[in-house]
Amino acid sequence: MTMRSKSYLVVALALAVTGCAGGKTHDLLNKTTVTVPASDIAATHEIFVATTRQRATKDPRQVFDGDRSLTTSFARVDVTVPKNHQVGAIERAKGSANSNPAKDFTAKDVTFYGG
Repeated sequence: MTMRSKSYLVVALALAVTGCAGGKTHDLLNKTTVTVPASDIAATHEIFVATTRQRATKDPRQVFDGDRSLTTSFARVDVTVPKNHQVGAIERAKGSANSNPAKDFTAKDVTFYGG
């Protein structure tokens, strides 16, 4: 392996490791969700999650926090897709705004599996 190849390998590994780092958290569930007619929602998808992050205990809207867990956690998140969804975009409520399923992707329900 040449020195140049080794350098690329080191950079690639460093980028991979930093992708796993971080304690920043994000709210998955909004405080409130606007009620809209079912006709304003294009679909509801079940998203299955496997993560080595700890389950959030301080704020249940975060679902998982930025800390590592010793075990893998599994969950399912039901996400609605707005009828006006544009391909390639993720329409999402900003900050602490109410989630509007007619305009935003909205996590409606979380089901945890296992321990």
